[in-house]
Amino acid sequence: MLRVLAVAVLAVVMCPVAHAAPRTVARSGDFTLQAERKGGEVCLTLRRDRRYQGEACGRQPRSPHRTVSVFPDVYSTAYAAAVGPTVRRAEAEDARGRRTSHKVFAARGFAARFVVVPPKPGAVFVRFYGADGKLLGIDAGPVGYIAPADETQILGDRDAGVKVHTEPQLAPTPDQADRLRTLACVDVVNASGGSGVCGEGTDDALIILDSCDGPGILGAVVGSGIAGLRLQLGSGATVELPAKALSPAFAGRRAVGAEVPAGEAIRSATAFDASGRDVAGVGVGLAPSGLPCTEEERGENFSAPLVPVSPPAAPVAAAVAGGLPLVVADQGETLCAELGTLTPQLCPAAPVDSDPPRLLRRGATVAGVLSADAARVTLELDRGRDVTVPTTTAPAYTGRWAGKVRFFAAEVPAARTVVRTVVRDARGRTIGVSDRGLGRSSVNRRVLAEQGGVRLQVVRQAGAQPCVTAFVADLAPAPSFCTVRDPGRPIDGPFHTYRAAVVVSCTPRLALAYGRIADGMAVPEVVLAGGRRIKGQRVALPDDDAWFAFVPDAAVEWLRAGKVQAQLNLPPASAQCGYSAGRAF
Repeated sequence: MLRVLAVAVLAVVMCPVAHAAPRTVARSGDFTLQAERKGGEVCLTLRRDRRYQGEACGRQPRSPHRTVSVFPDVYSTAYAAAVGPTVRRAEAEDARGRRTSHKVFAARGFAARFVVVPPKPGAVFVRFYGADGKLLGIDAGPVGYIAPADETQILGDRDAGVKVHTEPQLAPTPDQADRLRTLACVDVVNASGGSGVCGEGTDDALIILDSCDGPGILGAVVGSGIAGLRLQLGSGATVELPAKALSPAFAGRRAVGAEVPAGEAIRSATAFDASGRDVAGVGVGLAPSGLPCTEEERGENFSAPLVPVSPPAAPVAAAVAGGLPLVVADQGETLCAELGTLTPQLCPAAPVDSDPPRLLRRGATVAGVLSADAARVTLELDRGRDVTVPTTTAPAYTGRWAGKVRFFAAEVPAARTVVRTVVRDARGRTIGVSDRGLGRSSVNRRVLAEQGGVRLQVVRQAGAQPCVTAFVADLAPAPSFCTVRDPGRPIDGPFHTYRAAVVVSCTPRLALAYGRIADGMAVPEVVLAGGRRIKGQRVALPDDDAWFAFVPDAAVEWLRAGKVQAQLNLPPASAQCGYSAGRAF
């Protein structure tokens, strides 16, 4: 008997646990939705009269704002999703604004619930409601709601110019679960191509499109208080570009459209108000327009939001742990939070849920801003006992989201890593999980070469691969070449042996060329105007080596390694500085 029992136990141990077969979890007319659990995810398959329509896998929904939605592979406007466990009813809105109610199904073995909305008349939005009828969240339906409108050409024409438009975006807030905001977007087109950007986290966004055969073009959307943009050029000169008023559909926002001065690098862009005071800005570091282009490289492009030049006003301590406060303050509708002191930054929206929670760590202090239903937080450590702390409404915080969000701060041993974070509500239900490790924030920098304060260095952040990059005090972040453990095998060209960058410093007036090379590869050289060559130097590293060459105040014509080369035609640093240029060859 004991021998039989032992064999049975051994069989259980040795046999892998099989995944449960897909189960039908929701129906609507001739549509059925099947679900199964795979590797911690919930996977959905939508069928119509037993014919496959589409599938999707995603993280277990714990919040009504986080769905796993199936968008059919075949043409159909049916909607199917796994939704958070608090959802009891769904409401679909079609393109004409008509709303229909739909049942939400529970299924044994799944914490999530499920919904299927038939294709006619087609859902633009799907709203979710709780057992008490309260609106909990919203999802985009398969019909699609993003349609550019209010298009206005502010420079040139459709072939070469700047155009702005409005665009809707689902942006729930703690007091409006189905909020739809209007974005202002800018599109830039020239002979080299086109691109666009929208002001999402801020009203201010900038895009610059370089050109191989003409001037570059700049486009921007800015807030109502912005009078214009000031560009600092590579020559040291500045140019001011006025902002233009737009139609009322843009809610007071303004726009900028202009050609970039020919042959000039752009060091930075700054937005200023009517009094000339700097309000927001960004380091650009874009190479002079009109550099030689290849078939694959049609010019350097840049896009970014503009960051406020001052920290948010009236910061307060919302929570304290380990002697370090969690400092918070409003920035318009967003909510800034930082450990210690607030710095100039773009801040995230106030959280509508806590899945996953947004966490901050500095030394032995872990903190965060959570949704209003978060009652306590458990930090699971790599060693030792878990740390559980309650959340707080922070009476000191009386801003826009007071009473609609909660805060926490906890002290953990400095040498410990938070491997998992679990957020629970007042009833003990899990409403948020983060499996992302949160160790000590550390950046290791090793200088490989230096001249006049311009440095080539290896930078490694905790948990990331090392990167070779340059440090130049008066330059926007320089290009990085990071270690890739498994680069894969390219199956489509063009195939380039080298990738390199040249950064040009203003203080001192000096250029640095650098990149990565594998063992056995020739070290590139820099060819100056007049034919003078500067040989690169190799620096041995555990993975691909680094190479570099400091370049004096002279025009750089080529990067060359054996028979392969890249044309640059960069002006001397004394003529243009404060930028970087990358090349593959």
